[in-house]
Amino acid sequence: MAAGRPVIAASEPDTETAQLIREADAGVIVEPESAEQMSDAILKLYRDRNAVDRLGKNARAWVVEHYSREAVVDTYDKVLRTVTG
Repeated sequence: MAAGRPVIAASEPDTETAQLIREADAGVIVEPESAEQMSDAILKLYRDRNAVDRLGKNARAWVVEHYSREAVVDTYDKVLRTVTG
């Protein structure tokens, strides 16, 4: 995601991985052990450059929003303020 590329994840729909990908609108989730769904997802993105660009931009934006230096410092600041009262 940080590289600005869409994700194709073989994941159960109720996992944190699937939730993150949906929240970020950063890729495609397929059922684990489904080679057919995986190949369909790869071909779909291969054929749809606009989707690749959109999902990739969304993925990068999510990472920057949640894991940029500023975001991490803000999170640590909140934790420290909570712990120290």
